[in-house]
Amino acid sequence: MERRSQITVTRSFRSGKKEVEGEPSTEMIDVHQFETTPARVRVGLGLTINRGNFESARIDVSVELPCYKEEVEEVYRVAQQFVEERIQKEVAELNESHKKALF
Repeated sequence: MERRSQITVTRSFRSGKKEVEGEPSTEMIDVHQFETTPARVRVGLGLTINRGNFESARIDVSVELPCYKEEVEEVYRVAQQFVEERIQKEVAELNESHKKALF
């Protein structure tokens, strides 16, 4: 059984002494309801980016997905793909926010 729920993402970074808040974004997602206690698959990825002038930015993305134990391998691949795509998106948005903060 599926039901709709929402996820909200917020981000901020510091450039020198200036902290820049990004606009929060909200997405609707489908959430599966389980008949039994589910297994859990968790995948995380972190990246530290040197911004120059002794500044760096850290991005961490992780997701934990419930699943039935016979779905673990498939769900792991889904979670890994999600995390990789999301970190690429966050890097692009960080670079764009950093450009705006400088100009």
